[in-house]
Amino acid sequence: MPIWLEPMNIHKVYYHHLSSRHRAVYETLERGFLAFEPEIAVTRVERSAIGDILNAVLLDNPLLFSFRDITFHTSGPRTDIFPQYLYSAREVAEISRLCKAAVSKISARFPTGGDWEKELYIHDCLCQNVTYKEVGHTAHSIVGPLTGKTGVCEGIAKTAKLLFDKAQIDCCVVMGNVKARDQAALTEKHMWNKVKIDGIWYNLDITFDATVGDGESKRYDYFNLSDEEIKIDHAQSLDAGIRCPESARGYYETNGLVMHNQQKFASFLKKSIANRIFDVTVKLPSAADAETAHAKVMQNVQKVLDEMKQPYRNVQVFYNSDQRIFNVKIIKNENGS
Repeated sequence: MPIWLEPMNIHKVYYHHLSSRHRAVYETLERGFLAFEPEIAVTRVERSAIGDILNAVLLDNPLLFSFRDITFHTSGPRTDIFPQYLYSAREVAEISRLCKAAVSKISARFPTGGDWEKELYIHDCLCQNVTYKEVGHTAHSIVGPLTGKTGVCEGIAKTAKLLFDKAQIDCCVVMGNVKARDQAALTEKHMWNKVKIDGIWYNLDITFDATVGDGESKRYDYFNLSDEEIKIDHAQSLDAGIRCPESARGYYETNGLVMHNQQKFASFLKKSIANRIFDVTVKLPSAADAETAHAKVMQNVQKVLDEMKQPYRNVQVFYNSDQRIFNVKIIKNENGS
Protein backbone atom coordinates (compact mmCIF):
# COMPACT_ATOMS: atom_id res chain seq x y z
CA MET A 1 0.00 0.00 0.00
CA PRO A 2 1.60 3.36 -0.99
CA ILE A 3 1.95 5.95 1.74
CA TRP A 4 0.45 8.84 -0.23
CA LEU A 5 -2.67 7.79 -2.08
CA GLU A 6 -2.31 10.21 -4.99
CA PRO A 7 0.66 11.49 -7.03
CA MET A 8 2.60 14.46 -5.68
CA ASN A 9 5.49 16.31 -7.28
CA ILE A 10 8.48 15.73 -4.97
CA HIS A 11 11.54 17.82 -5.82
CA LYS A 12 14.55 15.49 -5.60
CA VAL A 13 17.73 17.49 -5.08
CA TYR A 14 19.85 14.72 -3.59
CA TYR A 15 18.82 12.22 -6.27
CA HIS A 16 20.37 14.39 -8.97
CA HIS A 17 23.59 14.67 -6.97
CA LEU A 18 24.15 10.90 -7.07
CA SER A 19 25.96 8.87 -9.73
CA SER A 20 23.77 7.09 -12.28
CA ARG A 21 24.46 3.73 -10.60
CA HIS A 22 23.47 5.03 -7.19
CA ARG A 23 20.36 6.68 -8.64
CA ALA A 24 19.15 3.25 -9.68
CA VAL A 25 19.60 2.03 -6.10
CA TYR A 26 17.81 5.15 -4.79
CA GLU A 27 14.82 4.50 -7.08
CA THR A 28 14.55 0.86 -6.00
CA LEU A 29 14.75 1.77 -2.31
CA GLU A 30 12.14 4.52 -2.62
CA ARG A 31 9.69 2.21 -4.40
CA GLY A 32 10.30 -0.49 -1.81
CA PHE A 33 9.82 1.82 1.17
CA LEU A 34 6.59 3.22 -0.28
CA ALA A 35 5.28 -0.30 -0.82
CA PHE A 36 6.33 -1.54 2.66
CA GLU A 37 8.48 -4.27 1.18
CA PRO A 38 10.20 -6.33 3.91
CA GLU A 39 13.20 -7.07 1.68
CA ILE A 40 14.61 -5.00 -1.18
CA ALA A 41 17.27 -6.38 -3.52
CA VAL A 42 19.57 -3.91 -5.29
CA THR A 43 22.72 -4.12 -7.36
CA ARG A 44 25.74 -4.55 -5.09
CA VAL A 45 26.46 -1.33 -3.17
CA GLU A 46 29.63 -0.60 -1.25
CA ARG A 47 29.04 -0.23 2.47
CA SER A 48 30.38 3.35 2.49
CA ALA A 49 27.74 4.46 -0.05
CA ILE A 50 24.63 2.95 1.53
CA GLY A 51 24.31 5.70 4.14
CA ASP A 52 24.58 8.48 1.57
CA ILE A 53 21.99 6.88 -0.71
CA LEU A 54 19.63 6.26 2.19
CA ASN A 55 19.98 9.86 3.39
CA ALA A 56 19.28 11.07 -0.14
CA VAL A 57 16.04 9.07 -0.32
CA LEU A 58 14.80 10.17 3.12
CA LEU A 59 15.78 13.84 2.76
CA ASP A 60 14.22 14.12 -0.71
CA ASN A 61 10.91 12.50 0.18
CA PRO A 62 9.19 13.65 3.41
CA LEU A 63 6.35 11.19 2.74
CA LEU A 64 8.55 8.32 3.97
CA PHE A 65 7.60 8.99 7.58
CA SER A 66 7.08 5.29 8.33
CA PHE A 67 10.73 4.37 7.74
CA ARG A 68 12.70 3.52 10.87
CA ASP A 69 16.01 1.85 9.98
CA ILE A 70 17.62 -0.82 7.82
CA THR A 71 19.93 -3.77 8.04
CA PHE A 72 21.63 -5.11 4.92
CA HIS A 73 23.65 -7.99 3.60
CA THR A 74 25.89 -8.04 0.55
CA SER A 75 26.74 -11.21 -1.30
CA GLY A 76 28.08 -11.52 -4.81
CA PRO A 77 26.52 -9.05 -7.26
CA ARG A 78 23.66 -7.89 -4.99
CA THR A 79 22.89 -6.22 -1.71
CA ASP A 80 19.75 -7.17 0.21
CA ILE A 81 18.16 -4.37 2.23
CA PHE A 82 15.85 -5.22 5.15
CA PRO A 83 13.80 -2.14 6.16
CA GLN A 84 12.19 -1.61 9.55
CA TYR A 85 8.98 0.41 9.71
CA LEU A 86 7.41 2.43 12.51
CA TYR A 87 3.80 1.74 11.52
CA SER A 88 1.65 -0.89 9.88
CA ALA A 89 0.17 -0.21 6.45
CA ARG A 90 -3.23 0.40 8.05
CA GLU A 91 -1.77 2.92 10.51
CA VAL A 92 0.07 4.68 7.69
CA ALA A 93 -3.16 5.01 5.71
CA GLU A 94 -4.84 6.79 8.63
CA ILE A 95 -1.82 9.00 9.37
CA SER A 96 -1.59 9.87 5.68
CA ARG A 97 -5.24 10.90 5.68
CA LEU A 98 -4.64 13.27 8.60
CA CYS A 99 -1.46 14.69 7.06
CA LYS A 100 -3.14 15.20 3.69
CA ALA A 101 -6.02 17.03 5.34
CA ALA A 102 -3.56 19.35 7.13
CA VAL A 103 -1.59 20.00 3.92
CA SER A 104 -4.81 20.72 2.01
CA LYS A 105 -5.94 23.17 4.68
CA ILE A 106 -2.62 25.02 4.61
CA SER A 107 -2.25 25.02 0.83
CA ALA A 108 -5.79 26.32 0.36
CA ARG A 109 -4.53 29.54 1.99
CA PHE A 110 -1.41 29.93 -0.14
CA PRO A 111 -1.26 33.60 -1.22
CA THR A 112 -1.79 34.42 -4.86
CA GLY A 113 1.50 36.36 -5.12
CA GLY A 114 4.90 35.04 -6.15
CA ASP A 115 7.15 32.40 -4.62
CA TRP A 116 8.51 34.81 -1.99
CA GLU A 117 5.01 35.47 -0.66
CA LYS A 118 4.28 31.74 -0.53
CA GLU A 119 7.58 31.15 1.26
CA LEU A 120 6.70 33.80 3.84
CA TYR A 121 3.31 32.18 4.39
CA ILE A 122 4.81 28.71 4.89
CA HIS A 123 7.44 30.15 7.26
CA ASP A 124 4.87 32.02 9.35
CA CYS A 125 2.45 29.11 9.37
CA LEU A 126 5.02 26.73 10.85
CA CYS A 127 6.50 29.29 13.25
CA GLN A 128 3.08 30.17 14.66
CA ASN A 129 1.48 26.74 14.74
CA VAL A 130 4.26 24.28 15.57
CA THR A 131 5.81 24.13 19.03
CA TYR A 132 9.42 22.99 19.21
CA LYS A 133 9.10 19.86 21.31
CA GLU A 134 10.47 16.32 21.31
CA VAL A 135 7.47 13.98 21.37
CA GLY A 136 8.82 10.61 20.31
CA HIS A 137 9.58 9.68 16.72
CA THR A 138 6.73 11.81 15.32
CA ALA A 139 8.76 14.93 16.13
CA HIS A 140 11.30 13.89 13.48
CA SER A 141 8.86 13.56 10.58
CA ILE A 142 5.91 15.40 9.03
CA VAL A 143 3.59 13.56 11.42
CA GLY A 144 4.39 15.67 14.50
CA PRO A 145 4.03 19.15 12.94
CA LEU A 146 1.01 18.26 10.77
CA THR A 147 -1.05 16.17 13.21
CA GLY A 148 0.19 17.19 16.66
CA LYS A 149 1.57 20.69 16.03
CA THR A 150 4.86 19.71 17.68
CA GLY A 151 8.23 18.80 16.25
CA VAL A 152 11.98 19.30 16.28
CA CYS A 153 14.21 20.65 13.52
CA GLU A 154 14.02 17.48 11.40
CA GLY A 155 10.23 17.31 11.48
CA ILE A 156 9.86 21.05 10.84
CA ALA A 157 12.31 21.03 7.91
CA LYS A 158 10.65 17.98 6.34
CA THR A 159 7.21 19.54 6.75
CA ALA A 160 8.46 22.73 5.12
CA LYS A 161 9.85 20.61 2.26
CA LEU A 162 6.46 18.95 1.78
CA LEU A 163 4.65 22.31 1.73
CA PHE A 164 7.14 23.80 -0.73
CA ASP A 165 6.68 20.73 -2.93
CA LYS A 166 2.93 21.35 -2.75
CA ALA A 167 3.52 24.98 -3.75
CA GLN A 168 5.78 23.79 -6.60
CA ILE A 169 8.78 25.68 -5.21
CA ASP A 170 12.16 23.93 -5.35
CA CYS A 171 13.35 23.06 -1.86
CA CYS A 172 15.60 20.61 -0.05
CA VAL A 173 16.29 19.55 3.53
CA VAL A 174 19.82 20.30 4.74
CA MET A 175 21.66 18.16 7.27
CA GLY A 176 24.42 19.69 9.38
CA ASN A 177 25.53 21.08 12.72
CA VAL A 178 24.92 24.28 14.69
CA LYS A 179 26.24 25.88 17.83
CA ALA A 180 25.12 24.22 21.03
CA ARG A 181 23.82 26.63 23.66
CA ASP A 182 26.56 28.78 25.20
CA GLN A 183 29.22 27.14 23.02
CA ALA A 184 31.20 28.43 20.06
CA ALA A 185 31.76 25.08 18.34
CA LEU A 186 29.28 23.75 15.75
CA THR A 187 28.61 20.42 17.48
CA GLU A 188 24.83 20.04 17.70
CA LYS A 189 23.08 18.12 14.91
CA HIS A 190 20.49 20.16 13.05
CA MET A 191 18.35 20.33 9.90
CA TRP A 192 17.10 23.29 7.91
CA ASN A 193 16.09 24.05 4.32
CA LYS A 194 17.36 25.56 1.13
CA VAL A 195 14.69 27.09 -1.11
CA LYS A 196 14.79 28.50 -4.63
CA ILE A 197 13.13 31.92 -4.93
CA ASP A 198 13.09 33.86 -8.21
CA GLY A 199 15.80 31.59 -9.61
CA ILE A 200 18.19 31.96 -6.64
CA TRP A 201 18.77 29.46 -3.83
CA TYR A 202 18.67 30.67 -0.20
CA ASN A 203 19.08 29.14 3.26
CA LEU A 204 15.91 29.05 5.36
CA ASP A 205 15.89 27.90 8.99
CA ILE A 206 12.32 27.97 10.28
CA THR A 207 13.24 26.19 13.53
CA PHE A 208 15.74 28.90 14.48
CA ASP A 209 13.27 31.68 13.65
CA ALA A 210 10.59 29.97 15.74
CA THR A 211 12.83 29.73 18.80
CA VAL A 212 15.04 32.84 18.66
CA GLY A 213 14.36 35.89 20.85
CA ASP A 214 11.62 36.11 23.47
CA GLY A 215 9.10 34.01 21.56
CA GLU A 216 6.61 36.87 21.24
CA SER A 217 7.81 38.82 18.21
CA LYS A 218 7.90 37.32 14.72
CA ARG A 219 11.50 36.74 13.68
CA TYR A 220 13.09 36.30 10.28
CA ASP A 221 16.76 36.09 11.23
CA TYR A 222 17.26 32.97 9.10
CA PHE A 223 14.90 33.81 6.25
CA ASN A 224 16.82 33.56 2.96
CA LEU A 225 20.43 33.80 4.07
CA SER A 226 23.45 33.32 1.85
CA ASP A 227 25.91 30.50 2.55
CA GLU A 228 28.37 33.13 3.77
CA GLU A 229 25.90 34.41 6.36
CA ILE A 230 24.58 31.12 7.63
CA LYS A 231 28.00 29.51 8.02
CA ILE A 232 28.54 31.77 11.05
CA ASP A 233 26.37 29.43 13.12
CA HIS A 234 25.54 26.53 10.76
CA ALA A 235 27.74 23.93 9.04
CA GLN A 236 26.32 21.69 6.32
CA SER A 237 27.48 18.06 6.53
CA LEU A 238 25.79 16.48 3.48
CA ASP A 239 26.42 18.32 0.22
CA ALA A 240 23.50 18.60 -2.22
CA GLY A 241 25.54 20.64 -4.71
CA ILE A 242 23.42 23.75 -4.10
CA ARG A 243 25.03 27.15 -3.48
CA CYS A 244 23.30 30.18 -1.97
CA PRO A 245 25.33 33.18 -3.19
CA GLU A 246 23.33 36.11 -1.83
CA SER A 247 20.66 37.32 0.60
CA ALA A 248 18.93 39.91 -1.61
CA ARG A 249 15.54 38.31 -0.90
CA GLY A 250 16.08 38.04 2.83
CA TYR A 251 13.20 39.30 4.93
CA TYR A 252 15.07 42.25 6.41
CA GLU A 253 16.63 43.11 3.06
CA THR A 254 13.30 42.98 1.22
CA ASN A 255 11.56 45.15 3.82
CA GLY A 256 14.25 47.83 4.18
CA LEU A 257 15.22 46.72 7.68
CA VAL A 258 18.97 46.44 7.06
CA MET A 259 20.89 49.41 8.43
CA HIS A 260 24.61 49.93 8.22
CA ASN A 261 24.99 52.61 10.88
CA GLN A 262 23.37 53.73 14.11
CA GLN A 263 22.18 57.03 12.62
CA LYS A 264 19.91 55.20 10.19
CA PHE A 265 18.64 53.05 13.03
CA ALA A 266 17.81 56.13 15.13
CA SER A 267 15.97 57.72 12.19
CA PHE A 268 14.03 54.51 11.58
CA LEU A 269 13.13 54.27 15.27
CA LYS A 270 11.78 57.84 15.31
CA LYS A 271 9.50 57.09 12.35
CA SER A 272 8.31 53.87 13.97
CA ILE A 273 7.46 55.57 17.26
CA ALA A 274 5.70 58.40 15.40
CA ASN A 275 3.54 55.69 13.82
CA ARG A 276 2.98 54.16 17.27
CA ILE A 277 5.04 51.07 16.49
CA PHE A 278 6.92 50.08 19.65
CA ASP A 279 8.24 46.63 18.67
CA VAL A 280 10.82 46.73 15.87
CA THR A 281 13.47 44.34 14.58
CA VAL A 282 16.41 45.41 12.43
CA LYS A 283 19.58 43.92 10.98
CA LEU A 284 22.88 45.70 11.61
CA PRO A 285 25.35 43.61 9.57
CA SER A 286 28.17 46.18 9.71
CA ALA A 287 28.46 45.95 13.49
CA ALA A 288 31.88 44.46 14.21
CA ASP A 289 30.95 43.50 17.75
CA ALA A 290 27.41 42.54 18.76
CA GLU A 291 27.79 43.48 22.41
CA THR A 292 29.08 46.97 21.57
CA ALA A 293 26.28 47.36 19.01
CA HIS A 294 23.76 46.31 21.66
CA ALA A 295 24.98 49.02 24.00
CA LYS A 296 24.76 51.63 21.23
CA VAL A 297 21.25 50.49 20.30
CA MET A 298 20.17 50.94 23.92
CA GLN A 299 21.72 54.42 24.00
CA ASN A 300 19.98 55.40 20.76
CA VAL A 301 16.62 54.10 21.94
CA GLN A 302 16.81 56.11 25.15
CA LYS A 303 18.04 59.18 23.28
CA VAL A 304 15.19 59.01 20.76
CA LEU A 305 12.61 58.50 23.51
CA ASP A 306 13.95 61.53 25.40
CA GLU A 307 13.97 63.70 22.26
CA MET A 308 10.41 62.71 21.40
CA LYS A 309 9.33 63.09 25.03
CA GLN A 310 7.88 59.60 24.99
CA PRO A 311 7.03 58.23 28.44
CA TYR A 312 7.85 54.56 28.84
CA ARG A 313 8.07 51.98 31.58
CA ASN A 314 10.83 49.80 30.20
CA VAL A 315 12.98 49.08 27.14
CA GLN A 316 14.01 45.55 26.18
CA VAL A 317 16.52 44.66 23.49
CA PHE A 318 16.88 41.05 22.41
CA TYR A 319 19.66 40.36 19.97
CA ASN A 320 21.05 37.57 17.84
CA SER A 321 24.77 38.12 18.17
CA ASP A 322 25.70 35.76 15.32
CA GLN A 323 23.44 37.36 12.69
CA ARG A 324 23.48 40.91 14.15
CA ILE A 325 19.69 41.11 14.50
CA PHE A 326 18.25 43.43 17.16
CA ASN A 327 14.67 43.34 18.44
CA VAL A 328 13.65 46.46 20.38
CA LYS A 329 10.54 46.49 22.58
CA ILE A 330 9.42 49.74 24.17
CA ILE A 331 7.06 49.01 27.05
CA LYS A 332 4.65 51.90 27.42
CA ASN A 333 3.15 53.13 30.68
CA GLU A 334 -0.01 51.30 31.67
CA ASN A 335 -2.16 54.32 30.86
CA GLY A 336 -0.86 54.12 27.25
CA SER A 337 0.69 57.60 27.34
